[in-house]
Amino acid sequence: MLGATNLELPLSYAQDEDTLVLHVYGPEIDLRDTLWIKKTNTPHFESPDCPTNMFHKIQAVRCAGTFIDSVTITRSLVDYDQSENLRIHL
Repeated sequence: MLGATNLELPLSYAQDEDTLVLHVYGPEIDLRDTLWIKKTNTPHFESPDCPTNMFHKIQAVRCAGTFIDSVTITRSLVDYDQSENLRIHL
């Protein structure tokens, strides 16, 4: 993950708030931080032949602050679009 600029994070279908633990480790480092993502979940139907997808609207994000300085919501709607939704500042 050295030099990574993008990261895909999973969101649950059933919970109103997801808790994600990020673990960064190496020969001389071992850090964990936690993200809490508060969101609404909306079922999205394309057609009767397709399974239901879930769209999300991010309402708030907070972090423990161990190695993450802050998190910015850049696009609150999480759908098919592969746009950036969160920017994590280290």
